[in-house]
Amino acid sequence: GRVRKIFFLSMFCAGMSGVATVSAFPEIPGNRIEASQLRESCFQSDQTPNYLFCMSYIGGVLDGIAVGNLGSQVHEFPYLPFCGPDDATLKSFVDVVKAEMLLRPKDVEELSAAVFIRAVLTEKYPCDPWITDKVVK
Repeated sequence: GRVRKIFFLSMFCAGMSGVATVSAFPEIPGNRIEASQLRESCFQSDQTPNYLFCMSYIGGVLDGIAVGNLGSQVHEFPYLPFCGPDDATLKSFVDVVKAEMLLRPKDVEELSAAVFIRAVLTEKYPCDPWITDKVVK
């Protein structure tokens, strides 16, 4: 098998869509962007300001996951990990999120962008939560 990077989320999440629901996740007031708003940006032509916003927002979520990873190690917060492939790029994560936006229109209309992205990545890249020696620091 291929080696995977492990990201830990400082959140409780059971999936989304018909599988389960996303439970409470703290969001910063005034910083909430709906998944439907992000969808509008993500489906613009490459290199347009809106598309670059989409990529930057998803990149910020990935950075937040890395910070959550450190917090869960230091403070023993509950976490739900996801493992991305070593050869993953920001564009590949964007492509996964965009594909799921098309498959899950109800979730796009009901969830914030951050919660949607985290739930998609957790579902698409599951990993063993007991692996701690490969945690990205």
